[in-house]
Amino acid sequence: MTPPMLYYRPGGIAEKVLAHCTAIKQPFNPTVWAPNAHVQSAMGMLRGLSANGNYKRQLILTNDHGTLGLDWWGGADKPSYAAHDVPVVLFIHGINGGSHEGYVKWACVAAASRGWRAVVLNMRGCNGLPLTSARGYNAINTADVHIAVQSIHSRFPSAPLMAVGYSLGSVLLAKYLAEADNGLYTRMDQQQQQQQQAPDAAAEGLGAPAADSS
Repeated sequence: MTPPMLYYRPGGIAEKVLAHCTAIKQPFNPTVWAPNAHVQSAMGMLRGLSANGNYKRQLILTNDHGTLGLDWWGGADKPSYAAHDVPVVLFIHGINGGSHEGYVKWACVAAASRGWRAVVLNMRGCNGLPLTSARGYNAINTADVHIAVQSIHSRFPSAPLMAVGYSLGSVLLAKYLAEADNGLYTRMDQQQQQQQQAPDAAAEGLGAPAADSS
């Protein structure tokens, strides 16, 4: 087997990240008791049954009337869970997934074992969320990721925020990071603040949550 092919722009943060990710430069050798994709998929489904823990759902209504769900693992939404500056890990599921998936649950277990706060972003219409807007979620529009990041930061402003995306969620996360790195959401947040301060403002900036309740 040959190592996977990596596509990225050399230099900068990419080189620093890859220096610590030696496994992705090596050929993939499946474990002997899960030798193919069929067995691995079945075990992935069963894995969700073995992760013990509960979520507390925080609903967010976006300015276009969409509904998002932040599911906090094991009481991580409570200030008493840990120190105010303990890291928060945001997980973004794959297509048609959600916080109920086994791989997401075990990721939350791993984060919690380190004493971190774990939270999962459930996209519009996924995992029991009602589809309340004309627009669903896709791999291009990253505004909902920004809304989740804003909500988490407003709740725990002193905490470092990390994010992990799976499958479609990784596409969303990578695009969001690229856009944020180029200042897209900084400009939008500034426009939002100007609109909120202006007495004749008729609308909020793109991606701003209209309501945030738990």
